[in-house]
Amino acid sequence: MTSSRIGNNKAVLSQIINRNIFIVLLLNVRLKTAFFVVCRLTALFLLCLEQAEEGDSIITLEVSRLARSTKQLCEIIETIKAKRLRLVIVGSITVDCSNGQIDPVTNAFIQMSGVFAELELRIIRERVRSGMANAKAKGAKIGRPPATADDIPAVFLRHYPAFKNKRLNVSELARVCDLSRTTVYKYLNLLEG
Repeated sequence: MTSSRIGNNKAVLSQIINRNIFIVLLLNVRLKTAFFVVCRLTALFLLCLEQAEEGDSIITLEVSRLARSTKQLCEIIETIKAKRLRLVIVGSITVDCSNGQIDPVTNAFIQMSGVFAELELRIIRERVRSGMANAKAKGAKIGRPPATADDIPAVFLRHYPAFKNKRLNVSELARVCDLSRTTVYKYLNLLEG
């Protein structure tokens, strides 16, 4: 896969990321494996990083997609160095650790990018907390409203008598209503509690 082809797919990958779908595509690039990482630090990404072999490439759209903190980013960079991998940040920089070393300027750029990504995340979190505190001070109710008996779907109420007559157990009631067992228990508590 050439870099121009990767650039053409950036918009599609951004849409995937914006939908919070975590996908890792394994691609064969000149007999080398490239991990297309469009997820944050997840078990799936860690598994791919663990299975990566010398000469493999990890491709991501942004530094912020790799880690939530500078510490996590540094740990990932150390792993990339130790495994002699390549990290490609589409439209930005390529970190080639195939010789087991990382260029000092590249290392500094990656770490600064990580610091700014972490700063941006903290600013967003603080704005959200501040907005929620302001809304709460003005009398707004924060969070999900409590469920009431009026919120119980008709399909549950239709099958509830069978449950009461012991013809259905909780698992069966959940299956026929297409609900989770936790939701069934919540509705039972609303009706019976």
